[in-house]
Amino acid sequence: MNTSKNVLKRIAERLDLGNRGIEVLRDKDTLLAAIPDDFRCNLESNIAQNGMFEGDARREVMDMIAFSASEKIGLSREELTLYLCLFNATMCDPSLPNEEVEAVVASFDSTPQQSEPDTGESYEKKIERIRAVAYCTPGEIKLQSRTGHDVTRTYPEIGRLMDQVGGRSMVLDGEVVAFDDGGVPRFERIQQRLGLTTEADVRTAMRRVPVSYLIFDLLHLDGHDTTGLTYLQRRELLLGLELRGKSWGVPEHQVGHGEDLLAAARERHLEGVMAKRTDSRYEAGSRSGAWLKIKIRPGQELVIGGWQEGQGRRQGLPGSLLVGYYDGDTFRYAGRVGTGFTQRMLEHLQKLMKPLAQSDSPFAPTRGLPRKDVHFVRPQLVAEFEFAEWTRDDVLRAPSFKGLREDKDPRDVVREIVT
Repeated sequence: MNTSKNVLKRIAERLDLGNRGIEVLRDKDTLLAAIPDDFRCNLESNIAQNGMFEGDARREVMDMIAFSASEKIGLSREELTLYLCLFNATMCDPSLPNEEVEAVVASFDSTPQQSEPDTGESYEKKIERIRAVAYCTPGEIKLQSRTGHDVTRTYPEIGRLMDQVGGRSMVLDGEVVAFDDGGVPRFERIQQRLGLTTEADVRTAMRRVPVSYLIFDLLHLDGHDTTGLTYLQRRELLLGLELRGKSWGVPEHQVGHGEDLLAAARERHLEGVMAKRTDSRYEAGSRSGAWLKIKIRPGQELVIGGWQEGQGRRQGLPGSLLVGYYDGDTFRYAGRVGTGFTQRMLEHLQKLMKPLAQSDSPFAPTRGLPRKDVHFVRPQLVAEFEFAEWTRDDVLRAPSFKGLREDKDPRDVVREIVT
């Protein structure tokens, strides 16, 4: 029996609703007729006075239900949130949280845990993507990057998700991806959708490189904060929403057997896997040890701290980028990257770096930092890079530029571990 049914069964038993308990608890009118007199009278009185379907008044009703349920039924806060999310399916609260939700950040690990099914970690394939949080209300959707930018107009095909949301409200955490011809997400492809400013350019790019929104977490549902629920409870509620469409969906996950999924990810040349503690809460805005990124390919995000002038066709443009990562408050040099750029990207990078110019090096003192023809910049631009390995001197060997990361905060960029 799944978590939601367990909660409903427990409430039904406490209210002595008999064999039809779970069905009763899914229907508002039947519930009002079935619960104890004092509980029902208080609820009906509050509904008659305040109405059930309007913002603050409706929240008062829910608060009253919460108090009565906790007092008379003995529900935990976690069970109560689950029940109210289910109960709200017939009387939806279109409100969203007053403040924007900061996405949780994964930590890094080198090997998956060998947990048995139904315990330990839940595993998902890690893909090359742009992180985004979706705020959905009836008739409206806002897609926001991790850096706080509104990217709704950048990905108009995802906006059709609001048609499936219907009269409900929710906050979703997910990833915007672009697939290659073999169905594998590729970061290079999604780069073609970034930095577009006109609707005509966006529409043209949408036809050439369509994207999808892969949803992996539910942070708010029908007026209720779900971040305090466990990962598996949030996942169950998310799957119950049945969000499936041409440009969005909920990717599969599995509990336990992380090595098997890691092997499958290697076969498909994916980036790695994500391991999430099944009992973990959503730690908004923090780097959580409950979410672990297990990487296969050597590659990661790095922050641009400077550039060297190019020669020949690159005369007057960056010939290479100087990149680094954060180690606490220290910005460490990771090497020089001179390949993987198109002419258009070099011109775009130069335009972005010009207003960030500074005279002093942003890197911590190190012996390998170039000094000739170097222009330093404030470390604000994040990009994705592939490379062969980290050398003994702690710099990249054979690095190559893959694309800019508009969804990453520079302070979140740390050195990653590869399996």
